[in-house]
Amino acid sequence: DGYVYYRLRNYEAKIDDLRRFPVDDILSINEEASVEGDSSMEKGASVQQPRLPSAESLFSAAGGSRGYISDYAVDEEGCFYYLMEKLNARDVPVLRPVEGTDVYVMDYGDISYVLVKRLADGSEAYSVSLPGTPRSLALGGEGWIYVLMEDCIFVLDDEGRALDQLPVAEGEVAELIEGEAGTVYYYELNAHDAVQRIATAGKPGSTCLERLAGPCRSGYFSGSRQGLFYTGDDGTLYRYRGESGS
Repeated sequence: DGYVYYRLRNYEAKIDDLRRFPVDDILSINEEASVEGDSSMEKGASVQQPRLPSAESLFSAAGGSRGYISDYAVDEEGCFYYLMEKLNARDVPVLRPVEGTDVYVMDYGDISYVLVKRLADGSEAYSVSLPGTPRSLALGGEGWIYVLMEDCIFVLDDEGRALDQLPVAEGEVAELIEGEAGTVYYYELNAHDAVQRIATAGKPGSTCLERLAGPCRSGYFSGSRQGLFYTGDDGTLYRYRGESGS
C-alpha cells in the first residue's frame, strides 16, 4: 500500500509500537544523504550513513499485556493482524520453585496469546485467544489467516473463525512467508534447499503442504507479494511464481 511498516520495542516499558512511513520518504531522504555524502567526500569528510525518515505511530500494544507483538501482517486494505503475548497478572505474585532445581522464580501470572485484527483507522475488529504458543503469521488468498503454532498451522477466516488445522513437525524452527496471489509457504529454516507451499482447494479440510525444491543445495527463501525469492550459494537471486511454483 505504499508504506514501510516496522515495530519499535521499548523493553523497559514493555510496550511495542507499530509505525509506518511512505516508501517515497526513505528513497528521498537517502538520496539527500547521498548528495550530502558526495559533497562531504570532496572536502575529505566521512560519508553520511542512510537513515530512516520520521514515522507515523499507528498503535501500541500496552495496557494489561506485556506489550510484546511476536509477529504481524498488513493486508491490501491497510488492516493489521498481529500476534500478541498477554500476561494474566496475579493480584499477588507467588515465589515458585523451578522443577528439578533449587532455583526459585517469581510467578506474576499466566501467559496467553491472542490474534488481533485492527482496521485501517486503528479500531479493533476482534481478538481471538490461541491455544498454545504462536510462532508466525501470514495472510493468504480469500482473506484467510494462517497462524503457525508449535505443532500445527491454524487456518482462520477473515473474522477469526477456525477453518482448518494442518499438522507440522513439532520442535522445528520454522516460519510462514507470503508470496504472490495469496500464496503462503511453510519454511523450515534448517531446510536450505526446499520450502513447502500451503495448498488448499478453498474449503475446510482441504489444506495440505506441497514441497517446492530450491535450485541449490544451500540457500534461503524469502517472501514478497511479487513472488517467492531464493538466494543460493551460486550467487544468483531466483524468483518463483506463486500459482505455478516455477
